[in-house]
This record gives sequence, C-alpha cells and structure tokens, in this order.
Amino acid sequence: MRHKHVFKMTFTTFILGFASTMLVTSGDVIAQEAPPKAAEKKEVAIDQEALKQVTYDIKYMSSDEMGGRQPGTPGIKLCEDYIIGEYKKAGLKPLANGTYFQEMEVGNTRVVDKSATGLALTGPNDAKVKLELGKDFQQLLGRRDFDLSSDLVFVGYGITAPEHNYDDYKGIDVEGKIVVMIRYEPQSEDESSVFDGADTSRHSSGSQKVTAARRAKAAGIIMVNDSVNAASADELIQADRFRTNGLPFAQVKRSVLDDLLKGSPLTTPTGKKLSSVKAIEAQIDSNLEPISQVMDGWSADFKSAFSIKKTKTNNIIGIIF
Repeated sequence: MRHKHVFKMTFTTFILGFASTMLVTSGDVIAQEAPPKAAEKKEVAIDQEALKQVTYDIKYMSSDEMGGRQPGTPGIKLCEDYIIGEYKKAGLKPLANGTYFQEMEVGNTRVVDKSATGLALTGPNDAKVKLELGKDFQQLLGRRDFDLSSDLVFVGYGITAPEHNYDDYKGIDVEGKIVVMIRYEPQSEDESSVFDGADTSRHSSGSQKVTAARRAKAAGIIMVNDSVNAASADELIQADRFRTNGLPFAQVKRSVLDDLLKGSPLTTPTGKKLSSVKAIEAQIDSNLEPISQVMDGWSADFKSAFSIKKTKTNNIIGIIF
C-alpha cells in the first residue's frame, strides 16, 4: 500500500527541507524518513546536480530582488511563485483546495503609519519643500516614533573607513543634526578603487552607514540613490530594506536633492560649485576626498510613527504520492 506524504514548508524552512529532499541519492523527490540509529549510520551519495540547484535556490531567494521576503511584500510573492514552480517540476501535487497554499496569519509586522509620517525641508529665504510619502520619499521602519527638527549636514557617502584613509565625518560636527548622504560608495565603476574595485564593499551597506552616523551622534539620516548602482536614479526602496537601529532614516529622490542644490550648491576647497548629486559624485570620485559641509540655511522637520499589524501569508504545501 502506498502512503501519501505531505510536504509542507514555510519560507524559513524551505531551503533546508527542499535541500534535504533534493540531495538524496537519485535526485528524485522522496519523503524523508526517521534518521537511522547511530549503529546503522550509512554513507549517503550527494547528487552534484541537485547540489548546484539548491545553491542556486539559496542565492536566488536571498537576493536583493526578493527584498527581504517580508509577509505582504512583492518579494514574498516572488518567492511563493518560485517555490510553487519548483514543486511542480518535482511532481508535488497541490492540496484538496487545488492550490499549494495554506493561509496563515502572522503578527508583529511593523509598518509605517502614513497619517503620522512627514518630511518637510526649509531653506534660505524661508523656502519650503513639503515631500509626499511614497512619491518623494520613503520612511524606513524604525523602533520608535519620532518628531525631529534639525539642520542638514551633507556627509558624502556617510562612510568611515580608516583602513582606506577615508572618513566623510572627519572635521565636521553632526551631533544632533540630520545628515544627508549618497547611497553605496565612491568610485563604484573603478576596478582599482580601494572600495573592492567595481564590486561593492561592506561600507556600501545601509547598516554600516547607520553605524557610522550613530557614532558621529547624528540625529537622523536622509539618503539619496547614487547614479551607478541603483536600478533607477529615483527608485524608492522598501520601508524594511535594512535595519535603522532606532535612528530616524528616510530616503528621498535624487531630484529633490538636485533641486535643492541648484539654489544652494556645495563648494569644494578650491571654490568649485557642485549643483547636482552627479557633480558631487564625480568630484569625490576624482580624488577620493570627502567634501562634507553644512548645507547653509537648510533644515528639516521629520516625523514618523509605526504600528503593528497582523499580515496574511502562506505555508506552501505539496503532496508526494
């Protein structure tokens, strides 16, 4: 008599479960049985093609394209579609409801309270720039609500890298200020760059920038995409893209900062005016010298609140006959 086996996975268990079924001997998907006793330990042959596939699965589902795979996000839908596709290839059957989904509800999902979130810039001659959430800026998820008003200080890429003799915070006081920075790192297309050549180094990560800003005692962060690594020059990232460790953190579109710089350009030590983000990037790339400075006359009113909600998601279940 053949027994029907249920193959059930949540996203956190998919890798291990799928790997264990795919790597055993012939490569056919089989139901796992209880492990043998120590005295009955056997050598198990590893299917190298299956190992390659599992390696690909792990890399793909942990890639930036998935955006962290949080419940309710586009990334989790991509992951669902991918897993179901693999189930079908392996011959796993859907549930009696005709799908591979077992709906479930998870709690403690932190979200941005849109009604309590805002970012407005004030400049020279009482210039006002009110930004729209989701259109002009993205508020990153934080640990606590905040309401912050402070001056703006430009800090290049927000990097402190003593091993490369590079520090965007050197010689500039940002304590209690909102720092404005460019995403990623300098010389992104330079194969000879000290920042791991044309690859991105650890200094490009958002978490490293948050750490450097906190050490410099900044009150908050405003970040814009660089012109090389971002898929689109003005693409807003997801609110849960990376940890902010309690520091108020928003991403604004490049066009917002470009408009600000047109009327209030940065100035190099030689007096050269830099009136766009791209001009700033080119200047730093040319000599790897930070040009951090106070953004004269500019300040920000920055507030946000966060709430907890339950989100529907799915176990992905396949049946082996």
